[in-house]
Amino acid sequence: MQSVKTHYTIYQIITKLIRKMTNKNSTDSTNEQRFTLQNIKDTLLESFDSNYAKKIITITGNVSKEQYTYLTDSFGNKLRLYFPDENSYAIFDDNDTITVDGFLNYQSDDKQNNDRYMHNSCLEFWFRVNKIKKVNKSQESKIRCLERELANKPCKPTTPTEFLSELLYKNKKPKLYILCTDTVKSDILQGLSACKEQYILEFEQAPLSRASDADKLTEKLKELDKMRYDAVVVARGGNESFDIFLEHNVYSTIINMKSYILAGIGHAILNGEFLKIFDHVELTPNEFGHYLQDLVKSVEEKRKQELYLNILYALAGLGALVAAYFLF
Repeated sequence: MQSVKTHYTIYQIITKLIRKMTNKNSTDSTNEQRFTLQNIKDTLLESFDSNYAKKIITITGNVSKEQYTYLTDSFGNKLRLYFPDENSYAIFDDNDTITVDGFLNYQSDDKQNNDRYMHNSCLEFWFRVNKIKKVNKSQESKIRCLERELANKPCKPTTPTEFLSELLYKNKKPKLYILCTDTVKSDILQGLSACKEQYILEFEQAPLSRASDADKLTEKLKELDKMRYDAVVVARGGNESFDIFLEHNVYSTIINMKSYILAGIGHAILNGEFLKIFDHVELTPNEFGHYLQDLVKSVEEKRKQELYLNILYALAGLGALVAAYFLF
């Protein structure tokens, strides 16, 4: 069976697992979270779409050499690395930024069977490394500058999801300007399906990969921000370079835009740090289309629930009047 390659940040791996496992035990009335080894296995299977032992994952972070070698992201999350070839990591120093391909797994010191609750046992996720690539110093420096600017990112009054949902609820069609590469327009529309009539969409092809096009993209984003669309969208596939998003004038402009700026970015993410510059991110253009469709459906569901409640209140009021009539 051929392995499928998917890209995750350490943060995504940890939050996926925690969210899945917490939801599984949300009905537990105690504060203690109890997991069996089978719970862990099931969670891994569900979180990464297929058998995790056959799922190649690519992650990027900083090397941290302690008793074991770890990969650390900008949030301080750590993931232990296992190298079949012990000499393969000797060329890296502490705080070097590397990208690794491999498989996610876990181990526990609980020697009992799968039916025993893991109250006090130690559970650790680790990463079996197949391939290593060192991130060049120039790109690493740009990532550090990006992180500093992200720390001062202005807060918008609400999330884009809440903002767009409110417009839809008021029967106003959100007006979106979509900067995209020439191959993804159909992917977005396919994801939107029949719900595309609920939006006003304007598409424009734009350079979204080469660092040399950073000035053009920056100028276009500033122009769109002045026009105050309900949202500006950046959509492209994942088979090209992401260097343009690590250029200071590009990410600084995006971070400081008054308009909401969303993204539908293809799977092949070499480093996920730049995704934080956007107000909302979907990991493919098609998924972004589905995201817009889901907004419409959630608003429709909200209206149905409100209608149902209004009918119940009306019937309750009518019942009270009838009862009062016969009583008095």
